[in-house]
Amino acid sequence: MKILVNLLSFSEDRLYGVGIYFRDIFIYNLSEIVRELNCDITFLHSDSINISKVFNMDLEKNIGKIEFVSIENINNKFSRVFTEQFKLYSLLKKFDYIYSPNNINPIILPRGVKSIITIHDLLPFRAKNRYSSLQNIYLKFSTWVCAKFAYKIVTVSNTSKDDIVSILGVNESKVRITYNTVR
Repeated sequence: MKILVNLLSFSEDRLYGVGIYFRDIFIYNLSEIVRELNCDITFLHSDSINISKVFNMDLEKNIGKIEFVSIENINNKFSRVFTEQFKLYSLLKKFDYIYSPNNINPIILPRGVKSIITIHDLLPFRAKNRYSSLQNIYLKFSTWVCAKFAYKIVTVSNTSKDDIVSILGVNESKVRITYNTVR
């Protein structure tokens, strides 16, 4: 099994809520994930950041086949969205799954590729004036479409799960809760 982890939304060498959650849940358990799923993992990221440093990955551990693919010239939100939604299609043909620690993956996927997303909350659907009008429209539409077609959705609490089910109209059986943890 081959998994592409979409880290294009991380654009700086500091972690905030979503990044800390991803590090604590996914990266700290990477060797177990690779072993239990018997998979190869490729991290897709902007060339402007050092992903293994940002997420404190100990690449000296024998954790299976891990690759890093960097994408150049992702200098702003528009270039990231364009890359995510249009340029990744041919790259994705080599993978069985694409996972994003954020709520958006490419909307159009090659046949057989399954999307897994993490939705922490539904701020674009609740918070007014948090995003520009265009960004809010994109986030709402993309979150809704990605949730509808996701193979699985990971979230952080029962409250978030209830919101995802009621606001996005997603079947609750595809939503999994993985609570924030203290390491």
